[in-house]
Amino acid sequence: MVKIGLIHGMSYRDSRIFATKEKPEVLVDDMDVAKHYENTGFFKILGEAGTDTAALSAALQNEFPADLFTPPEDEGPEPVVEAGTDTAEDDVLTKELNSKTVAELKEYACARGIDTAGLSKKADLVQHISSEQKKADEARALLRGE
Repeated sequence: MVKIGLIHGMSYRDSRIFATKEKPEVLVDDMDVAKHYENTGFFKILGEAGTDTAALSAALQNEFPADLFTPPEDEGPEPVVEAGTDTAEDDVLTKELNSKTVAELKEYACARGIDTAGLSKKADLVQHISSEQKKADEARALLRGE
């Protein structure tokens, strides 16, 4: 992995990477890819990154939007669920989602970076959001080493 840094412009996005003025450093697969981005004039090669956990974590955070892992600040605390069943959290989330309108579900999904294009039925939205939230929870647990 090679670390490159944005040196020109406010942001740069393409199908492989996304860098902003606030988060200018990104990791790319190899030196050839890094040289490609350096040749655009927007990036500078900062060096080769090791394969340590910190570099992998940084790469994942650059690849996924922050709000995928962090709930929006305008929400209250998450409901407390007693341990004992694997589906207890799923039941709470599904119950919470079912209490929302279609418009509220779309807003909820948008705030978490979940794409709802093509979904208009409440049941489909609830199922899709629940599934995507479960994936985000699993990714968060992996990043934390749980």
